[in-house]
Amino acid sequence: MVFDGRELRAPGTVVIDGDRIGTDPSGAREIDSGGAVLMPGLIDAHVHLSSADNLRQLCEHGVTTALAEPPGRGPRPGHAQRPGHRGPHA
Repeated sequence: MVFDGRELRAPGTVVIDGDRIGTDPSGAREIDSGGAVLMPGLIDAHVHLSSADNLRQLCEHGVTTALAEPPGRGPRPGHAQRPGHRGPHA
């Protein structure tokens, strides 16, 4: 099955051309996905980056989009934690 970002679609053909999704299936090799689900890259909406290596690690785990605060930006006013505060899930 293929998840296109909105819904699961019936089994079908997805053309992979190198590192891109292609359009021409001629000469393609068929791969039996064995009931697996093909989906677009993952989004991590809260990351803390300290080096370019962090981006490589995200890619290795299927994350193609990552959102991070600008470097050096601390807690927003009114959101600073009290000493000893461990958050709502502690």
